[in-house]
Formats: sequence, C-alpha cells, structure tokens
Amino acid sequence: MEVAPITFEQALSPENMKESPMSQFLDWYEFQSRTNPFDPSPMILSTCGNNMKVDSRVVYLKRVDCESFVFFGNHKTAKGAEMEENNNVALLFYWPHVTRQVRIQGVVEYTTKEEVEEWFATRSRASQIAAWVAHVPVDKRDLIETKRKKEEEFRTAVEVPAPGTWEGYRVIPHTVEFWQGGSDHLHDRITYCRNGRSWTKQRAAP
Repeated sequence: MEVAPITFEQALSPENMKESPMSQFLDWYEFQSRTNPFDPSPMILSTCGNNMKVDSRVVYLKRVDCESFVFFGNHKTAKGAEMEENNNVALLFYWPHVTRQVRIQGVVEYTTKEEVEEWFATRSRASQIAAWVAHVPVDKRDLIETKRKKEEEFRTAVEVPAPGTWEGYRVIPHTVEFWQGGSDHLHDRITYCRNGRSWTKQRAAP
C-alpha cells in the first residue's frame, strides 16, 4: 500500500513545541496514527552489554506516560541480558509517511509484575501460548510439541498467566530529539535534555 507523504509548512522551533518531550511525542504519535494506516508503535531498541558490542532490534511500544516509554519482552534473550548488564539504552521511531523521527536516550527499569500480568491479559490466547514456548530451542519439532503441551495444559484455564521469564521495561529518557524532514535537506532538529525535574530544549544542526 502506497501512502502519499505529508509535508509541513511550519518549521520546528523550540518556541512552538511543548515543554515536555513526552507531550510532544504523544502529539506526533497520535498524528501518525490518524494519518497513516500503518502501526506507529514499532521502535528500534539499541542495547550494549558488557562485551561493548551494540545490538539493535525492533520492539513494540505498549504505553507512554509522563515519565517513560514502556514495552514488554522475554528477559531470557540477548536484549534482556544486555539491559541487565547495562541499563543505558536508546530508542528510535521513524515514520517515513510524515518524514519524522524521534530519537530517545535513557535508562531502563523494570515495571511491576502486576503491570506485566495486566498487559499479558490483553494479548490473544494464541499469543499467550506462544510466549510460553519462546524459550524452547530452535528445533521446530520441539517447538511444535511444546506448544501442543502448553495448549493442553491451559485448555480449561480461564486466564493464561504470564511466564516468569517475561518482564516489563520502562525507558526513562534523559535526551529526546525530534527530527522533521525539510525541503532541500534543510531538516529541523529540536533536542530536549533533562534538567532535574524539568527539560531544556534547543535547535540542533540539520
């Protein structure tokens, strides 16, 4: 599906952007949701463990509040191990339809187990069962057999609980950059930096 890109006549400036980067992000996120049929929630998560090798992958944003970006996942993975070793992470959203990008740097913390269970309950039953077999070795036969056993185990259960390996992750940003594409490659970049309990914002070079 092709979607015509949207261009903006008004340039970004610190004066016309919100005081909080979280509020500004929600404005952009909601605009993307309204104007594009594609899901705006995929984001690139970059981590770096003790081996000092940066690793990136796509995860899905599940919640934004006034302080953090929240996602969920299996901690028995490379990303889980790397975040345990080093809680400094980066997130990247890129929405080509509106030629906008948001870069986030911050530290990651665990959510509560109650938040994990609450989110897990919103998933489809097939997705819940799949989460229980995510740790199984790659052999396809083992995977199928384990999935069949889990389906039988939870066949009469009213609710499927979250596996103990699943965690919620809350990224608390200290730097957030908003980028908007402009004509003749004269792009706009506004950077927010945390200053105690408030934020400063300034224009950056294109």
